[in-house]
Amino acid sequence: MKNLLIFITLFYLQSTSLFSQNTDTLSHKKAQFTFAYPVGSNGINSTKYSNNVSFNVLYGLNGGFQGVEMASLFNYNQGNASGVQLGGILNFNTGVSSGLFLSGITNYLGSNSRSWQFAGISNIGRGSAKGVSVSGTFNFNLGTYEGVQISPINIVQDTVKGFQLGVVNIDRKLEGFGFGVINILQNGESGIPFGVINIVKKGYYALEISTGEAIYSNLTFKMGVEKLYTIFKAGYSQFNSEPIYSTGLGFGTLISLADKHKVSIDLSSSHLIYDNKWESDLNLLNKADVNYQYYINEALSLYIGPSINAYITQIVTEEGFGTINIPYSLFSRENASHKFTMWAGLNAGFSYRF
Repeated sequence: MKNLLIFITLFYLQSTSLFSQNTDTLSHKKAQFTFAYPVGSNGINSTKYSNNVSFNVLYGLNGGFQGVEMASLFNYNQGNASGVQLGGILNFNTGVSSGLFLSGITNYLGSNSRSWQFAGISNIGRGSAKGVSVSGTFNFNLGTYEGVQISPINIVQDTVKGFQLGVVNIDRKLEGFGFGVINILQNGESGIPFGVINIVKKGYYALEISTGEAIYSNLTFKMGVEKLYTIFKAGYSQFNSEPIYSTGLGFGTLISLADKHKVSIDLSSSHLIYDNKWESDLNLLNKADVNYQYYINEALSLYIGPSINAYITQIVTEEGFGTINIPYSLFSRENASHKFTMWAGLNAGFSYRF
């Protein structure tokens, strides 16, 4: 990967110095054929022409194309590229680009673009872009990106307006929806990052301590933005004088009612460990919490609110299915393998916002 990036950078610097010209002065040709530059129908002057059909057996260096271009190794265009471009290794276009770009390794668009890009490893853009970018390793764009990006790693150094799907999404500003395991943003006021870890400059970070009727002591950490944050939970309780530990994950949103009054809506699921048996059967407590928060100051708030609890377990104790104290049930169903119970409860605690 490192060698590929070095190759692209050196190729760009050398080619722009060797073939620099005003793309407005390009002559037009309906077709060109090149074996490997400069062995072709346009010879050493190939960068002076824009072609409707451009066929490069190994690789070609041309002024631009408006139609179709293909090469077994790579295509290089100093001017604008419009249409369908197929490159076995690399498509490299320095001018304005529009259309469909397919490459076995990398698509490089050096200016503004409206395109659909598909690459085995990477799509790299230097200007503002609109369209769809799908790659096997990463998408990188210096300017604003409007549309859809799908890759393990998506990086936009300006604003994303649209949708990102990846393992890691890194953006200056998100105005849309980012779905990834890790989302890193400088500005998330207008967008919604959805992931396990959301790192947002001036985002929403809160540490909470609470109590409830089933798990008596709860420690919760929230991170993301107020519109959508991730919840990490840990708790402690007892059942039949034996310890119960809980670890959970969830998502929530914080709604502002007034200056000091807000409402949080949280959905979470926690695995319960009973009697220090960490490798145990299914034992899940699922919760929907709606809490009213009163802010004492900018950081500290008190909250209280109802919860809907759905508990499913396969663990059997002396008292039957279950390892928590359930006050009553709104609904309960039991068979030979598990028991499912629902009830309404209450949460209360305090939150400290970083």
